[in-house]
Amino acid sequence: MKYVFIAAIATIIARGVLSLINPSALNAPAPPPPPKPVKAYATVVAGGPAGTISGHISDARDGEVLVGASVLILGTDRGAATDVRGDYTITDVPLGKYELMASSVGFNNLKTPVTLDSIAGLRVDFRLAATKVILGWPPDS
Repeated sequence: MKYVFIAAIATIIARGVLSLINPSALNAPAPPPPPKPVKAYATVVAGGPAGTISGHISDARDGEVLVGASVLILGTDRGAATDVRGDYTITDVPLGKYELMASSVGFNNLKTPVTLDSIAGLRVDFRLAATKVILGWPPDS
């Protein structure tokens, strides 16, 4: 009985405080129930057959792997970097003709035309030649 009395007093005090803060809240209608969940279905539309371009990038002089070298499909936003073994993989490439460019700091860029004509994929290896790296500014002539 003691707890019922305390709860009743707390309710009266709460309603009084609420009426001081926002008097219309005491007579406000109940909020609407939450909306029912809607089942959504997504349709994936494929852009056609696609394959994978992969390969290996190494130093032309000694065959050392080039970690972190880049391979880009020119004219697209697709590309990849080599892993610790010098290997790269570009997935989901639509079949077609492209120009690949391999690059790495301290090495000359190398471009090559390729044709991806099978979903089985294409392997393209690069051997990049070292170039002179100039540190500082202005560079010496």
